[in-house]
Order: sequence, then C-alpha cells, then structure tokens
Amino acid sequence: MKLHAAQNTFSKILTCLIAVSVLATTLATGSTTVAAPLPVPERGFISSQPATTWEEGLITGNGTIGANVLSRPLDETVVFTHERLFLPDGKPIMPPNIAPRLFELRRLIERGLYKQATQFAFDQSTQEDFMYPDPFVPAFDLRVKMDGDQTVRDYMRSTNFQTGVTTVQWTNNVGTFARKLFVSRKDGLAVMQITGPGKGKVNCRMTLTPRMLSDKVDSKKIEKSATLFKSHVSDIKVDAQPSAITYRNSYTKAYPGSIHALEGVAQVVTDGGTITPKGPTLSITGANSVLIFIDIELIHDPRKSKMKDMQQAIAALPKDFDTLLKGHVAIHGDLFNRVKLNTVHFNLSYQIFIEVKLNMHRVPGSFYPFPF
Repeated sequence: MKLHAAQNTFSKILTCLIAVSVLATTLATGSTTVAAPLPVPERGFISSQPATTWEEGLITGNGTIGANVLSRPLDETVVFTHERLFLPDGKPIMPPNIAPRLFELRRLIERGLYKQATQFAFDQSTQEDFMYPDPFVPAFDLRVKMDGDQTVRDYMRSTNFQTGVTTVQWTNNVGTFARKLFVSRKDGLAVMQITGPGKGKVNCRMTLTPRMLSDKVDSKKIEKSATLFKSHVSDIKVDAQPSAITYRNSYTKAYPGSIHALEGVAQVVTDGGTITPKGPTLSITGANSVLIFIDIELIHDPRKSKMKDMQQAIAALPKDFDTLLKGHVAIHGDLFNRVKLNTVHFNLSYQIFIEVKLNMHRVPGSFYPFPF
C-alpha cells in the first residue's frame, strides 16, 4: 500500500515536471504556440539539448554499421563507423619464439616471481615499448545543413531502444521539422528521413567528410590526430552525383590481409523538390521530405571498387521510410525484447528529460527514486 501511494505521488510530481519544462521552453523562446511533443519511447530516453561532443550523441547501429547522431538541428553531424574498420598501421609483427626458453619462464612463475616473468617474456620480444594494435576509427561524417529559417524552439531528441530509431525534432517560424535515423538489420545500411511542416518546406545541403575532431578537444590532441591522419589516410575523394554523394579514401600503411581502402555512399531520394550537385555537396530545394540511404564497404583489393554494387543494392530497396523500418524492427525488436530487467517502476518516469535525471543524481544527498 505504501509503495502504491508513493508511486502515485511521484507520478504527480513527474507530470508537473513535464508541464513545467514545456512552459519554461515556451517562455524562454517567446513562443506563443507549442509544437506537438516528440513521442517518448517507453524503452529509451529523451533529451532537451543537442550533443556538444560525440560522447553525448544518440547511438544506433545494426552490429556492423554504427551511427552517432550529434542531434544539432540546423547543422547536423552523424558519425558513421564499421565494425571491422581498424586503421592499418603497417605489417603485423610476428610473436617472439619463446618456446626454447619456456622452461625458464615457467620456473619464474612457479617461484612466484611474476614481475620478473613478465619482464623476461617482454625481453624476448626485442620490443622497445608497448605496441598498440591497429586502432578502431570512424569511417566518415554525414553533414546536413538546414536552409531557410534559422530559428530553433521546442527542441527535443530521443532514442528508441526497441526500434533503434533516433529522432531530432524542433520548430521554427515555418513549422516543425524532424530527422529520424536507424541502421537496418534487414537491409544492412543506414536510413535517414527528413520531414517538414508541409509541401515544399524542406531545404538543405549535405555532404560526406572525413571525421573532424570537436573544438572541445585539447589543441595538442587535435594536432596529434591530424598528423596521424595525414600519415595513414590518403586519396580522399568526395563527389556529388545527381542523386548521391560518394566517398573513398585509401590507407597508406595497408598490408596483406588488411583493408586497403574505404568506400561509402549516401543515396538521396526526395518527395518533390529539386536536387542539385555542386562539388562534394548536394543541395535540396522545395522538397516535401527527404530519404537518405548510407552504406559503407571496406576494400581489401584496391583494384575492385564496390561503389556500383552498393548503389545497385539501394536502387532495389523500397523508397518508403516506414516500410524499411518495419522490416528492421521485426528483427531488432525480437533481439532487444528477449531480455527484460524489472525494477521498481514509477509511472511516467521515462518521460523526464535525461538532463533532469542526471542533475537530480548530481545533488549531494538527494533521493532519486526514478529508474532510467
């Protein structure tokens, strides 16, 4: 009975917090109308602020291709990765032949001289220092800049764990815009949809670029990263075609068995409007909505491009976001819902912005009964 009463009390508190947050946003922006709120996923979270660094991005993926959505309404960056994209750093070194002296190593271990045993094994390798394996690195960024009215209010973003869909929504003086993205387990690529408040309202520019470090990173780290990038990545080529952007780069320290190049494509389909290629950028004007297919391939034989194969595979797919999502959710939802962890649940707790939850946890001595 006490637990039930506490649940009801906290539900009322949460309802008030939601109402206050919406009112505060309205007063802060000077808006007299509030856009329809973004549907809140029961399994997932909502946020009221875009990411300032990649650590705060919305993460989604299908096990092979990953996407990190920084959720910036007017100047979006989506960082793409591939599960096997490890930067080649030269030919691998064969492990030392320690077999002839294995009895010495075992004798040290038997005597409990573990530190000496470790040093003995290291000395046999003739290494001067610890050697790192090929590092895991991003593929590229998808950049999307929204044209037209630059006002932003009623901003919300969310990740739905049950579907893998990330959503960014905001309102300006024209109306409400939204971008949704998921990485399909069925079709093996990422799909982004951009919608606006009515016919002909979506205007934007997009391109693919090498991953750029945030300006929040220390300048020395940026310089070190830039030096490493220049010494390992070459032949970067980004090209805008009538309805697609292609990306390719080579790896200068590739070795037999490693990847030698990376290829990616962003295929664009619009409902209405026009698409204009210019250099590495596609400009979209007057569209009702935009659908973008993003795929990545790792190239082990630099003489054999997979660009046409990717584009042909995309051409065979349906050009409807909901249809594509349905096929993905049938697989992803089954995987996600196989396991469930039940904790004390308070109604509406999942509807609180993640920033509010984190701030409540940061207050020393505070009691925070709401599960994430």
